Order: sequence, then C-alpha cells, then structure tokens
Amino acid sequence: MNKFIFLIIFTSLQVSAELQLLQPNDGAQKVIKSQLQNKTIDLDDPKTIFINVDKLAKSGDIRSQFSLGKIYEKGLGVLADQKLALYWYSQVAEKNYPSAQYKVATFYELGNGVKIDLDRAIEWYEKSAKNGYGKAQYKLGELFIFGPKKYLNTELGLTYLDKASKQNIPEAQISLAKIYLDGINVEANEDKAIFYLEQSAINHNDEAQFMLGDILLKKGSVSDGIKFLEKSSEQGNTSAQLLLMKVYSEGKAIPSSLDRSFEYAIKASENNHPEAQFLLGKIYQDPKSKFFDVEKSILSIHSSADQGYVPAQLEMARLLIKGQSVNQDIQKAMSWLDRAAKSGSSIAKYELANRYIYGQSLIRNVLLGLKLLKESSQGDYAPAQYLYSKLLDEGDIVVKDERESFFWLDKAAKQGHQEASYALANKYLGAKSDDQAVKKAIQILEKLADKNHALSNFRLYEIFSDDIQGAKDTVKSRVYLFRAAELGYLKARYELGKIYYEQKLFHDASYWLELASSEDYEPAKNLLKKISSEKLSNEFGQNIPTSETIQSTINQQNYIENLFEVPDAQVILESLKNNTNLNPGNEQR
Repeated sequence: MNKFIFLIIFTSLQVSAELQLLQPNDGAQKVIKSQLQNKTIDLDDPKTIFINVDKLAKSGDIRSQFSLGKIYEKGLGVLADQKLALYWYSQVAEKNYPSAQYKVATFYELGNGVKIDLDRAIEWYEKSAKNGYGKAQYKLGELFIFGPKKYLNTELGLTYLDKASKQNIPEAQISLAKIYLDGINVEANEDKAIFYLEQSAINHNDEAQFMLGDILLKKGSVSDGIKFLEKSSEQGNTSAQLLLMKVYSEGKAIPSSLDRSFEYAIKASENNHPEAQFLLGKIYQDPKSKFFDVEKSILSIHSSADQGYVPAQLEMARLLIKGQSVNQDIQKAMSWLDRAAKSGSSIAKYELANRYIYGQSLIRNVLLGLKLLKESSQGDYAPAQYLYSKLLDEGDIVVKDERESFFWLDKAAKQGHQEASYALANKYLGAKSDDQAVKKAIQILEKLADKNHALSNFRLYEIFSDDIQGAKDTVKSRVYLFRAAELGYLKARYELGKIYYEQKLFHDASYWLELASSEDYEPAKNLLKKISSEKLSNEFGQNIPTSETIQSTINQQNYIENLFEVPDAQVILESLKNNTNLNPGNEQR
C-alpha cells in the first residue's frame, strides 16, 4: 500500500492536477523527475523515500518541499505533523505557487498546526485566487457570502464564485445554483440556477445532475428531468435513486411502475441510504405487492433504524408492540422509541410518555412521562399538546393549571388536531354569556363539521336547537343532526329516530333506531321496544326505507311540515346529497 502511495507522489508528479500548479506565475517549469531518475530510491522502503524527499526538500527543490508537506499532513510513512506540513507548504507558497498558497490558507482557516486565523486565511486565498487557482476562488466566494459577519460581501463573493465556475469547479457551480434558487442575499433567479447546474452537469457532476433533474421535474419537463436523474443515478447518487423510486411509485409525473420503483429502491439501499432501506422495507411489507417478503422487510427496516433513521426506528417499535411480523417485545420497542427520542423525535417522546404515564411499559414512571410529554409538546406535536392540556385541566397527576391547559389546547387546535379543536370549541361554549366566545365556538365546529367530524355536527345541532346567544336555527339544527346521524354518531341516530317517533313517523323512527340499536345503544333499544309494544303501523310498508326513499319522501311538503317546525326542503336535500355516499366507519357512542 505504501509503495502505491509513494509511486503516486513521485512518478506521477508531472500529471497531478495539484502539483502541475507548482510552477511560478511567470510560467517557469521545475520538475524533479530527472532528479529521481538519476538516483537509486527503494520505493518499497517508506523510510528511504522520506529521507530522499527530505534531503531534496532541504536542498531547495520546490516539488519535494510540497511533497514533504503532503507527507507530514497525511502521515505517509511518518507520524503526521501539521506544524511541519504547514512549514513546508509555506516554503513553496512564499515563492508564489498557487496550490501551495491554497494549502496554507486552509491550514489557517481550519487551525491545522496553527491557531485559526481567518484574516491570514483570506490573505493566502486571495494570493492563490489572484494566481488563477479555482479552488481558492471558490473558498473566497463561500467566505464572503456565508462566512462570519465581518467578512460578508455578497457582490465580491459572487464574483469569486463565478470565476471558479468558469474554471469548472463543480462546488462553485452548485453553490451559485443554490444561491439563485433560494435567493440568498440576491433576488431568486431559477434561470441562472439552471445555467450553473447545466455547466456542472455537462462535466458529469452527479449532484448537479440530480438538482437539475429535480428542478426540471417540478417545472413539468418530465422527460429531461428523468434523463438527468438517471445520469446521476448511474454515478451512484442515492438522492437521485431515491427520487426516481418515488416518482415511479407515485405515478404522477410518469406512469406508475412498481418494477422501476423497486429497481431504484434496491440501488439506493445497496448504497446504505437509510431512507431507501426503510422505503424498500415498506415495499416488502405490503402483502398486495408481488415483492411481499416479511423477512426482507424486517431486515431492511432494521438496517435503516440501525443507521439512525427515525421513521424506521418508530416502525420497529410499532411492529414490536403489536407483535406484527416479529415476536412481541415491549422492552425492545421501548429501546427503539428511546433511540428515536434521543434523536429529537417528538412522536417517540409522546409514545414513551403515554407508556410511562399509563403504565404500558415494563415500569411506570409518571415524572419521566410528564417530562417527555412536555418536551414533545414543545416540539409542536399536536397529540402531545392535546394530552398535556387534558392532564393540566384534570389536575390528577400534575398540578391543575387552566391557563396553561388552554395554551396547549389552543396550539394543538391551530395545528388542525380535531379532538383539540372540538375541546376548544366547548371551552368557548362554556362562556355562554360571551357572544364572541360563542361565535368562535361555532366557527371552529363548522370547520370540523365540513371535515365530517360527527361530534361537531351533533354539537352544532344542539347549539342551533337551543337559544345560545341568539343562535337558535331549527333548520340548521336538523341539517347537522342528519349529518351526524349519517356519519354514524349513535346519539344522533337515536335523536333523529326520536324526532320521527314524536312526529308519529314510526317506520322512519325504526330505521334510525335500528341502526343505533345494532351498536347496543340502550336508549334506542328501549324506544324500539316501546314502538313494538304499542304495535304501531309503518307508513312505508314492510321494507325499511333507504336514503333514496327518504330523499324522495322529503320533497312532500306535508312530510316536511310534520317533521320540522321551519320547513326548508332544499337545505335538507343538500345535506343528504352531500352525505349519501359516506360510510359511518367507526361508530361513536
């Protein structure tokens, strides 16, 4: 191995891109190959090589001095010594060699063998850049745009990056693309970003090809976007492979292809990309997929989790808790949740908190659970905020604090958490004397009702049935009652059946009461027994009416007048029309 390294250092000096720049700016050439050819050097003996290079360097040979700097920097055959490396690089840099000047600059920037000194670093970068060294131009551009505040100079930074870009320094081209894409200290300009990416992509830079492919896909240039992504993928760019996997899986930009999606998932996984391994595991996990394989699914997800990918760690915990595809093991599940929590996962903290607070782990630890729950809430995880609000409101395992409870409830509701929004609406309704609070409650409930939240529909029925701050509206109350009943809320079905019963529409009453009774709702069962015992007749014959029957019957004015105090057939019809195809799903009691 050492022989190979030193062969590169000595026999390839004339072709090394870095060492080719070891000529002064006046164009004079100094090559030591002839010196090496005239000496007997045993390339199998690092010590002999070092002695000879050291001797040549001390005699003033520029290339040997630079090589000696490299030897000390990398520890090739000797103990690494950054101070000596800097010394020898400096010897060459002082003679106006740009690659050595660049090296000295990096030592001052990073503090290798010397105290960090950005002023000295910039001084040396500027000397190297003036001599046309592209890497130095790139570094100056980055420092002037992204460096410490005292050095910020966007215009100068862009100038240096552009110079480096023209020398085909890929990092500079990509940096300029990102600057113009994100509008960093400049006006965003996608065309300029694409220009710089194209320059880098032409030179086969896989990151530029990936970025360009991604942009073109978003712009709708699907075929060109796919072409650049495939080129990037061929060079092993896992981000490109992962994006291609998702594109073929979703089937939005191009026709869906499970085979192609699987192909790119395999490629990215082989490069140990944790997200790809996780997604590949999910493909194997799907029993409907032709690639269904439980063992491979677990292996892929486990490998991803081991690399610290939080979604995979959460999935491993879920599988172990449920005993799905693996033996149930709560202790191992807690271990995965703990790893995810230590990575900052608010979801993991919430899951751990639940188990510690309610004793669903091997050991109950309320204090630790509350600590994790608060951290999860502070991480803006809405379920944690809602639970923390409930505990603060109840005051059983934590000191009751209504103000803080309202604070967390409001935060969870603003994130769209439906239970929190519903609870918040009820908080506002608690202040019945406050007209504005009631209006806020109605606004929240109406938004939830539009999202088919059964409880909110029923609560609006109650509000519009009662005269709360002048909100009484009989027609609206019946509309929301119908919606709640059709969404499967048992009490709403019972209430609707009860209304039909009171209006002596016994068969309609039986229809809704039977639905509620089938879910063991006792009040509905009792009212059905009463109807049966009274042996009341059915207006519609022996067949239970369907929604379509109810819709057609509801057009009859006498039916409307019997059922509602304020008839409005169109409102009710629209309500039924909007909910006809809804399945109740999980019944709520």
